[in-house]
Amino acid sequence: MARGTRTKADFIEAASGIVGAEGWAGLSAKSLSVKMGTHSTAVYRHFSSWNDLVVAVFDLGFGQLMRSAVADAELLTSPRARMRSVLSVLRAGLDADPNIADGIYSILSDDEAVPTTNVDEFGVWVADQLIEMGVPVERIPVLYQAIESIAIGFTLA
Repeated sequence: MARGTRTKADFIEAASGIVGAEGWAGLSAKSLSVKMGTHSTAVYRHFSSWNDLVVAVFDLGFGQLMRSAVADAELLTSPRARMRSVLSVLRAGLDADPNIADGIYSILSDDEAVPTTNVDEFGVWVADQLIEMGVPVERIPVLYQAIESIAIGFTLA
């Protein structure tokens, strides 16, 4: 790939490949620059910080897992069955891919709030299911936290 033609998506894909092969510990500016054939600072043409790249890599992995879980669940008619199905697929996926679980831990342990598109979409999907179940709106944040803990929290232990 010629210099200057690399896109943000190219960096995310390359970084995801490194994480998949070596875990998060294998992802560094040097390992990414070697894989991309660029200078180690090239990533900052597309990301304002290293953390933004890490979040994008996590979001890609979690997003693929979440979309797969939701697509399967949408075939079910009951919101409870959909929720059970999604939680089951997420737990199995997080157990199978420790890099996603480690990414969640890293993001959640950051002192600053880190926006992750797919985690936000997961929250909206869960809220929609709870509303369909008849849960009062004021109870949704508390229930969401419990559901998130069930889906994600136990995987981090």
